[in-house]
Amino acid sequence: DPVSTHVQVETGKAYAADTLVEKGAVTDLTVGAADPTNPRKDIVVCNSAGTLSIVAGTPEVALPNGNVGVYTLNPEPESIPANSIILGEIWVPAGATEITGSEIYDKRVSIADFIGHKADAAAHHDKYTNAEAQTTVKANVEVGDLKAPTKDLDMNGENIVNAGELHGMTYWG
Repeated sequence: DPVSTHVQVETGKAYAADTLVEKGAVTDLTVGAADPTNPRKDIVVCNSAGTLSIVAGTPEVALPNGNVGVYTLNPEPESIPANSIILGEIWVPAGATEITGSEIYDKRVSIADFIGHKADAAAHHDKYTNAEAQTTVKANVEVGDLKAPTKDLDMNGENIVNAGELHGMTYWG
């Protein structure tokens, strides 16, 4: 690839502020010019309207000295904007004229994708019956990156219990 300060966000889906956002096309984002003296951490975010953007951090001396990227305490990235989720963090070295893959860190949060949620008029999810909960989780185990439950699943009013350790499908990517 040619020298570039662009990053590409691949297609995928995410939940931002309880809203499902689906992106069907690759999105190209431009990283702002680097500070000539100090590095910074930018974040890639997606808001509930589906807008992808880069929030530029504030340049400052890297601490601990000699470390880079996620291995530094400073500079700190900006806060995630309201109604947005973080997808990635970009280390922008002092004086950088390009961004490489090693400077982009995945910050997506994986959650279990309980397919089949139904929203009521107030946009809250209906409660699962035991059979629905078991079917949904088993379907995710088959298609996702979930650890299979170690025993039968039950409902205790609103929540699935006895699920064991669930590692979910990544919503983005």
